[in-house]
Amino acid sequence: MNKRNLILAALATSAGLALSTNALAQTFPDRPIRFVVPFAVGGANDIVGRIVANRLSQNIKQSVVVENRPGAGGSIGVTSVVRSPADGYALVLGESGSISIAPSLMKKPTYDSVTDLIPVASLIELPLVIAVHPATRIRNLKDLVAYGTGKSTPYGSAGIGTVQHLTMERLKRVMKLDMTHVAYRGGAPAMADLMAGQIPVLPVSASTAKEPAAGNLILPIAALGKNRSSVFPQLPTAAEQGYPALDVTVWQGVFAPAGTPPAVVEFLATEIRKVLAAPDIRKSITDQGVDIADMPREDFARIVREDSKRWAQVIREGNLTVD
Repeated sequence: MNKRNLILAALATSAGLALSTNALAQTFPDRPIRFVVPFAVGGANDIVGRIVANRLSQNIKQSVVVENRPGAGGSIGVTSVVRSPADGYALVLGESGSISIAPSLMKKPTYDSVTDLIPVASLIELPLVIAVHPATRIRNLKDLVAYGTGKSTPYGSAGIGTVQHLTMERLKRVMKLDMTHVAYRGGAPAMADLMAGQIPVLPVSASTAKEPAAGNLILPIAALGKNRSSVFPQLPTAAEQGYPALDVTVWQGVFAPAGTPPAVVEFLATEIRKVLAAPDIRKSITDQGVDIADMPREDFARIVREDSKRWAQVIREGNLTVD
């Protein structure tokens, strides 16, 4: 085949692909979409997922069926979608732990967050704060350094490999402190022990900290996001206190298997952003104590890549793994 014929063949192939992609976009979705929520029914993640799925179903005139597949920090549900056909009919509700942490933490990872998944749409952000027991007399991050210098300071988390755990691993390296991890089976027992003074320090979501802080049972000393928390607007961020490396926000979004047609991804991204723009949906979600994180898909993908790289480094430095 001569050069001219090769060019014509390539153009014909490109045109065919464009036509097939456009045709797919025009017919999608023509059957129910499976939306995997890798957490138990009734939790905050599940509630947000169902709010979005129900309105998306109404808007696109097609069923979006929520399937709860909890276990292994969300990785079981994520893996099930990674192994599904890449046609837009299998989506997963992913968050910082299951997407950006789990693959680097597992000895035998079942997926790669960057190469096996496509970020479709960002949904929410859950700002974190560092909280202490008031009896410690720690009032800011400088006080925490002074409190922890020359001794081993215990800190709590919702479990091994959680964002809270890795946040504190990063903090102790940045601050050059000797700190001992006390892993709990969830955030509630960890908070109970902080309020009881059994542990002095705990990273926790701002929304979870609001009520016990109002009752002077705990004391938030630093917000960990880029901006101050809407729950504690007077609380300085870690960056404002001289520790910009402690910029941590837990996020949640919708992901599809790698290879899903671009037109389908863009359709879903556009429709999900329409859902998030509805005033009643925004209220329903923010009533759960989280912030809407609507942003261009490219920005969300960048955050996923950066977080995956950052947490992988923390995991390597701490020599952390789970079975």
